[in-house]
This record gives sequence, structure tokens and C-alpha cells, in this order.
Amino acid sequence: MKDNILKNEISENELTQVAGGTAEDVQNELVISLSGMLDVNESLSIQKSVEAQLGSTNTLILDMSGVTYINSAGLRMLLTVQMQANRKGCRLIIRNVSPDVMQQLELTGFAKALNIQ
Repeated sequence: MKDNILKNEISENELTQVAGGTAEDVQNELVISLSGMLDVNESLSIQKSVEAQLGSTNTLILDMSGVTYINSAGLRMLLTVQMQANRKGCRLIIRNVSPDVMQQLELTGFAKALNIQ
């Protein structure tokens, strides 16, 4: 969907547009806010954008407060990002998950595999 826009805010105030929400770097923690639907149309571009940030931080926080829907493609994207973060020694934290999205994570067993706070 067109409403999914990820902006990666770099410390020198450069702004780069990629897919999925906004990003904010706070003391070696990178917070990426996702919004809209995490479906087949958006998941791959979001995954690439998020994975590109993994080497630049010790902790990556995905703020999912703006995510209204997730399907199997979005679930797969979260799991893939988690595996990539583990390989790069980066801690992945998922926060502010809506009740509807949390229900999908619990039904599929992903809630146990992901670090959700």
C-alpha cells in the first residue's frame, strides 16, 4: 500500500525514503516504526530496508503501533529479520503490537519465537 513509507533518519539529518514507516536512531538503538499492512506487497521491501540497518546498531526496535494487518508474508518477514539480526549480533525487539496483529502472532506460534514487548 502507498501509505507504508519508511523514512530512515540518519544522525546528520539526511532523510532517505524506503518502505514501511519511520526510523529514529537513539544511542545505538534504532527504532523503526512500521505502519499499514504487512502483506505480500510490502513485506519484501520492508525486510530489505530493515536488514540494511542491522549492521549499524546493537538493538533494533520495530514499533508496530501503526500496523493494522499482517498476513503470512508479514509473519515470514518478521521471522527472517529476527534470524538476520541474530546472525549479526543485533538484538531485535518488537513493540506496541495491536491486539489483532498479536492474535495472528499467537495463533501461528510466532509470539514465542519473537522478542515481543
